[in-house]
Amino acid sequence: MGLFGSSENKKEAKSAKKLAKEEFMADAKLFTTAICDYLGGHPDIEQRTIGNIFINKKGLFFDASMSPKYFYIPIQNIIKSEFKNEEQISKDVTLTRLLAFGIFAFGLKKKRKEVQNYLVVTYDENGIENTIILESKNASALASAIIKARQLYAKENPQEQVLDHAADKSAAEDIPGQIKKLAELMEQGILTQEEFENKKADLLSRM
Repeated sequence: MGLFGSSENKKEAKSAKKLAKEEFMADAKLFTTAICDYLGGHPDIEQRTIGNIFINKKGLFFDASMSPKYFYIPIQNIIKSEFKNEEQISKDVTLTRLLAFGIFAFGLKKKRKEVQNYLVVTYDENGIENTIILESKNASALASAIIKARQLYAKENPQEQVLDHAADKSAAEDIPGQIKKLAELMEQGILTQEEFENKKADLLSRM
C-alpha cells in the first residue's frame, strides 16, 4: 500500500480500504470479529497497531483503526491458525523475531494479572510462507473460526487442495499437550478453574 504523505493520498487510501472491506463482507456470513493488537509479520503493516479482525469463509481481514492500512488473507492461502499463550510465544524463537516490539517487551507485562492470548496465522504470500501475530482475548475463538472457514472452503471447493492438511492434523494431535500446559497454568494461579475448563472444552472440540 505504500506511504500516505499527503491528505489527498490518505483520503484515497481510506476509500480503497473501505471498498476492500465492503467487498470482503459482501455475500459472506461473518463468523467472528474482535478487537486485537497487531504485533507484526505482514509486509503491508510494519508497526504494532490496534485494529479489528474479521473472519468469514472468504478469509481474514484486518482493519487498522488509526490508519488507512489493512490486509486481507484469502482463506485458501491460510496454511494454519494457532491459539497460543504468552509462555508459548516467548519460548518460540521464530515467533519472537517477528514481533514488532521485540522479545524483551514480555518482561514489561509481568505486572499485568490478565493472561495474554495470541493468534498466530501462517499463510502463503506469493509462494512464500509468512506468519502474522495478533494479541486478543478472543484468540482461541478466532483460531477456531479460521479452521471452520478452511473446512467450509474445502467442502465447497473439493477440486482445490486447501493448504497443508497435515498442519491441522498435527495441531489436533498436539491438543493433549496443550491441555496439559493449561492445567499447569491453572496450578500456578495464572488461569482460573473456569478459564481452564472453557479452554479445555474449546481444544477438545477441535479433535
